[in-house]
Amino acid sequence: MNTQVYLRLNVFKGGASEQSVAFFTTSFLRSDLKVVEEEKECQFLLTNMSFYILVQQKKNDKGLTVVADHKLRELKGVLVGLFYQLFRLEINENTYYSIMTRNHNRTHKFIEMLQSTIKKCDDIFDPPVFYHRTKDYLFNMGISLLSGKPIKLIFYAVVFMKQKGSNYKGAGPTKYGPIVPRSIIMSDENLYIAEEDYLRHPPLIFSSSKLPSNPHFSHKGGHKLSDVSNMELDGSDSLYFKIAFEEENGKKQEVWEIILGSENEKKKLKDTLSKKWKELFKLDLPCVKK
Repeated sequence: MNTQVYLRLNVFKGGASEQSVAFFTTSFLRSDLKVVEEEKECQFLLTNMSFYILVQQKKNDKGLTVVADHKLRELKGVLVGLFYQLFRLEINENTYYSIMTRNHNRTHKFIEMLQSTIKKCDDIFDPPVFYHRTKDYLFNMGISLLSGKPIKLIFYAVVFMKQKGSNYKGAGPTKYGPIVPRSIIMSDENLYIAEEDYLRHPPLIFSSSKLPSNPHFSHKGGHKLSDVSNMELDGSDSLYFKIAFEEENGKKQEVWEIILGSENEKKKLKDTLSKKWKELFKLDLPCVKK
């Protein structure tokens, strides 16, 4: 069955006047549960009246189940994540959704579509606030990664990382084996891997909402940029990126295997890391190409 026909017959609630604006595959986190679940893969649908989150309940099930649907007039706040790696749709203090695009271009394009759609929506008299929390991100990075010192951020991306023995069973690329969701953060001197709360941080738009007790970022690893020994790219894989480290004394070696959210994010990481390494050593960063 044609996708648009399927959506009209099984999903749309606004009658003949409801029209699809955007429909794409992504993953999401939701607040309206007692326990924050791992990310779930979903189809995200924006129409001229509403937004819907649809999931495939069973692996071989051709149908989609609506797990969230809201009129656009219900939206009160839209957080645009740092470097456009995600966006959060806020209905009230207890109901909000983080859409994990991991893709600057897709998020940027969607936010423009959403703003345009809301302007054209006749039944919205109190439009949502679109906002960034850059200062919160940077402050919380400094607290968790630099003992409270300010961070000079030059790269950030929401990624997956290969990790042996991981019990993570949420959304993500399965072909790489065990993985975990992580954030990769580059300052002017260091590279960090952090676990991040993508749902409850930064604070919601609502003035009465309580700050979560858990940290925004949890430090999971880090190296000086000068400890990077090489990077490895797989020509047949547009998302995979390997970084090898070796400390000056040669005693500690480590490899990070990162899966980026888009080819563009991978290129940004490669270019930024190469530039910083050349500033340090006046040489090109060794790159192994498979």
